[in-house]
Amino acid sequence: MDIWVGIMLICFGASWPSAIAKTIRVKNPAGKSFIFMTLVMLGYVSGIIGHLSRRGCAGFHDWVFWLYVLDLLMVATDYVLCFYYSSLRRKEAAQKYIEAVGDNIQIVDGTQARKYNHIEAIINNNIEFNPVIIIDYLQIIQNG
Repeated sequence: MDIWVGIMLICFGASWPSAIAKTIRVKNPAGKSFIFMTLVMLGYVSGIIGHLSRRGCAGFHDWVFWLYVLDLLMVATDYVLCFYYSSLRRKEAAQKYIEAVGDNIQIVDGTQARKYNHIEAIINNNIEFNPVIIIDYLQIIQNG
């Protein structure tokens, strides 16, 4: 039975190196689902626990156990890279917007006071306005 589990893990694991390489290459996690990757990691952790509960300490010496661990590490690597690049992109977008607006954004008691016409800023500087990005960035600045 372990041979079939092993084949399944090899097939599932074969896709993760290319996903990791793509994430590193494009530095843009758009289209990746953190929920999906979390569920996949939970599935691998469950598989590891199930494998060890059936085999005990001898499970550590089984090649299927190490396939579970390898697959889990690959998904976790992609997850961390996606999280890193998505936070980096949010910061870069917020910085672009703040540079475009300049001194016209003020932080007052944790809220954002705008003196600038956002539509004009977007048109003049050819940037995309996303208020969630700005609020995230302002919170990062306030929190140090």
